[in-house]
Amino acid sequence: MAKGSALSANPAEAYRRQMQKKEAKRNKEVRKQMREVAVLHKDTSKMERSIEELRSAKQIRKLTAAEREKLKNMEDELKEVRAKQKEAGIAPKKRQAPAEVVGYDPLAE
Repeated sequence: MAKGSALSANPAEAYRRQMQKKEAKRNKEVRKQMREVAVLHKDTSKMERSIEELRSAKQIRKLTAAEREKLKNMEDELKEVRAKQKEAGIAPKKRQAPAEVVGYDPLAE
Protein backbone atom coordinates (compact mmCIF):
# COMPACT_ATOMS: atom_id res chain seq x y z
CA MET A 1 0.00 0.00 0.00
CA ALA A 2 1.06 3.56 -0.58
CA LYS A 3 2.42 5.54 2.33
CA GLY A 4 -0.20 7.80 3.93
CA SER A 5 -3.06 5.95 2.28
CA ALA A 6 -6.41 6.08 4.06
CA LEU A 7 -6.77 2.35 3.58
CA SER A 8 -3.90 1.01 5.62
CA ALA A 9 -3.11 -2.68 5.90
CA ASN A 10 -2.08 -2.13 9.52
CA PRO A 11 -5.06 -2.67 11.88
CA ALA A 12 -3.31 -0.79 14.70
CA GLU A 13 -3.07 2.29 12.47
CA ALA A 14 -6.75 2.02 11.57
CA TYR A 15 -7.66 1.73 15.26
CA ARG A 16 -5.50 4.77 16.11
CA ARG A 17 -7.26 6.83 13.45
CA GLN A 18 -10.64 5.71 14.72
CA MET A 19 -9.70 6.76 18.27
CA GLN A 20 -8.48 10.16 17.00
CA LYS A 21 -11.85 10.76 15.34
CA LYS A 22 -13.71 9.82 18.52
CA GLU A 23 -11.48 12.10 20.60
CA ALA A 24 -11.98 14.99 18.18
CA LYS A 25 -15.75 14.53 18.34
CA ARG A 26 -15.70 14.41 22.15
CA ASN A 27 -13.50 17.54 22.33
CA LYS A 28 -15.85 19.36 19.97
CA GLU A 29 -18.78 18.66 22.29
CA VAL A 30 -16.82 19.80 25.35
CA ARG A 31 -15.83 23.08 23.65
CA LYS A 32 -19.46 23.68 22.65
CA GLN A 33 -20.63 23.19 26.23
CA MET A 34 -17.91 25.49 27.56
CA ARG A 35 -18.94 28.24 25.11
CA GLU A 36 -22.56 27.91 26.25
CA VAL A 37 -21.56 28.21 29.92
CA ALA A 38 -19.34 31.21 29.13
CA VAL A 39 -22.27 32.98 27.43
CA LEU A 40 -24.47 32.41 30.47
CA HIS A 41 -21.98 34.06 32.82
CA LYS A 42 -20.82 36.81 30.47
CA ASP A 43 -20.57 40.35 31.82
CA THR A 44 -22.41 42.59 29.38
CA SER A 45 -21.56 45.97 30.89
CA LYS A 46 -18.61 46.60 28.54
CA MET A 47 -20.74 45.68 25.53
CA GLU A 48 -23.53 47.96 26.75
CA ARG A 49 -21.09 50.88 27.10
CA SER A 50 -19.81 50.32 23.56
CA ILE A 51 -23.35 50.25 22.21
CA GLU A 52 -24.20 53.47 24.03
CA GLU A 53 -21.07 55.14 22.64
CA LEU A 54 -22.03 54.17 19.10
CA ARG A 55 -25.63 55.31 19.62
CA SER A 56 -24.49 58.69 20.92
CA ALA A 57 -22.10 59.01 17.97
CA LYS A 58 -25.04 58.17 15.70
CA GLN A 59 -26.94 61.19 17.06
CA ILE A 60 -23.97 63.50 16.49
CA ARG A 61 -22.84 62.29 13.10
CA LYS A 62 -23.52 59.69 10.45
CA LEU A 63 -21.97 56.31 11.25
CA THR A 64 -19.69 54.60 8.77
CA ALA A 65 -20.72 51.27 7.29
CA ALA A 66 -18.28 49.43 9.57
CA GLU A 67 -19.68 51.22 12.64
CA ARG A 68 -23.27 50.44 11.64
CA GLU A 69 -22.37 46.78 11.16
CA LYS A 70 -20.53 46.69 14.49
CA LEU A 71 -23.50 48.28 16.27
CA LYS A 72 -25.93 45.81 14.72
CA ASN A 73 -23.73 42.82 15.61
CA MET A 74 -23.23 44.01 19.18
CA GLU A 75 -26.96 44.61 19.68
CA ASP A 76 -27.76 41.16 18.30
CA GLU A 77 -25.14 39.53 20.52
CA LEU A 78 -26.39 41.40 23.60
CA LYS A 79 -29.96 40.36 22.86
CA GLU A 80 -28.87 36.74 22.44
CA VAL A 81 -26.84 36.72 25.67
CA ARG A 82 -29.68 38.26 27.66
CA ALA A 83 -32.19 35.78 26.21
CA LYS A 84 -29.98 32.82 27.12
CA GLN A 85 -29.38 34.21 30.62
CA LYS A 86 -33.11 34.74 31.11
CA GLU A 87 -33.87 31.25 29.82
CA ALA A 88 -31.38 29.75 32.30
CA GLY A 89 -32.68 31.94 35.13
CA ILE A 90 -29.35 33.69 35.66
CA ALA A 91 -29.33 37.37 36.53
CA PRO A 92 -27.10 39.46 34.26
CA LYS A 93 -23.80 40.36 35.88
CA LYS A 94 -22.91 43.96 36.42
CA ARG A 95 -19.44 45.16 37.33
CA GLN A 96 -19.20 47.67 40.08
CA ALA A 97 -16.86 50.54 39.45
CA PRO A 98 -14.04 50.47 41.99
CA ALA A 99 -13.64 53.44 44.25
CA GLU A 100 -11.37 55.95 42.60
CA VAL A 101 -8.00 56.07 44.32
CA VAL A 102 -5.83 58.97 43.25
CA GLY A 103 -2.83 58.44 45.50
CA TYR A 104 -1.65 57.66 48.97
CA ASP A 105 -2.91 59.92 51.72
CA PRO A 106 -1.25 59.29 55.11
CA LEU A 107 -3.89 61.37 56.90
CA ALA A 108 -6.82 59.36 55.52
CA GLU A 109 -6.24 56.51 57.98
